[in-house]
Amino acid sequence: VWVALFGGWRIERYSPAGELVDQVPLPCANVTKLAFGGDDLQTVYVTTAWKGLTAVERQHQPQAGGLFSFRASVAGQVHARCTVGFER
Repeated sequence: VWVALFGGWRIERYSPAGELVDQVPLPCANVTKLAFGGDDLQTVYVTTAWKGLTAVERQHQPQAGGLFSFRASVAGQVHARCTVGFER
């Protein structure tokens, strides 16, 4: 399980047993979401937010609100598309 930590400056990855196995630091505090992409699902895209930061915090975190990416050592999983409620 991969977890984005809002206010935590990082992404954490946990094993099926619940053990922390990896951390990916980011240059801003408010990490919001992550998604796997690329042909091999090993590119991780991470969104962040500047909402909730003071003017001083924004000055110290100029990349807050940005999109980041990194290569993961393990691939994400393919999920089925949901088409319920959509007309084709």
